[in-house]
Amino acid sequence: MIPTDRIFPASLHAAAKVNLFLRITGKRDDGFHTLESGVVFTAFGDRITIDHAAADEICVTGPFAKILSEDENTNICATCLDWFRQEGGAFEPIRIMIEKNIPVGSGLGGGSADAAALLRYLNQHTLSPLSSGALHQLAFRLGADVPVCLNMTPARMEGVGEIISPLTVKNAGPILLANPGMALATGNVYRSLTSAKVTGTHQKPFQALDGASACKLTQYGNDLQAPACQLMPEIADLLTILESQDGADAVGMSGSGATCFAIYSSQKACMIAASELLAKNIWAVATKII
Repeated sequence: MIPTDRIFPASLHAAAKVNLFLRITGKRDDGFHTLESGVVFTAFGDRITIDHAAADEICVTGPFAKILSEDENTNICATCLDWFRQEGGAFEPIRIMIEKNIPVGSGLGGGSADAAALLRYLNQHTLSPLSSGALHQLAFRLGADVPVCLNMTPARMEGVGEIISPLTVKNAGPILLANPGMALATGNVYRSLTSAKVTGTHQKPFQALDGASACKLTQYGNDLQAPACQLMPEIADLLTILESQDGADAVGMSGSGATCFAIYSSQKACMIAASELLAKNIWAVATKII
């Protein structure tokens, strides 16, 4: 039996995730780092279309489809569908079409956003939905960034990504995303962290984050930026370019890189800045925080 409110094909927005700040707060005995991060989402992202199928099928299109097709790892959306059913969420075979607009390995949570959008859809349109707790646990099993991507709203992320709380962000508007055109493996960045950063002065969570502006949150910085720039100097060059553009109020790097961002007050200035970067053959998107 199929829920009566389900309409095929269904179109889902998988919003790009941006870490306005990211601070390392410690390292667990199992080797995973704990962190605190202020996360927002953008109008730019991947587009997922769900349709009827005789058997499960995943099709990837878009600017970065080729990179994913060359990846030997199983697509996270296939894993998401399998695990959802294993947890008791009944769903008939479907065709999942992913328009891959978010650069791969970019610090924008592309795969996590795709999995979260699919997981959210599956749970909303099954006759046997998972509880909120089970849904959160499944999201975390899929990836550390998947839980925060479930709601696509500003959030404070702590622990190793499993602790999510709402975050009010003032003056959230235009944002420019820019990437040097190379993927950067998250694991390599974390392995490059110095012991000083792990055991430094950022042990306690920041206070008074709620209600701060996007620019203010960006000023808290990103502890992964220095090691990312060491591994990929092009990130430092890109940050310098963003800082020099007219109208940029704050500049930072998202996640473990390599995508950087600039906060703007003017959408026009943001669009002009994106055009200037594109003219230099630098991948860039003028979008807005949602």
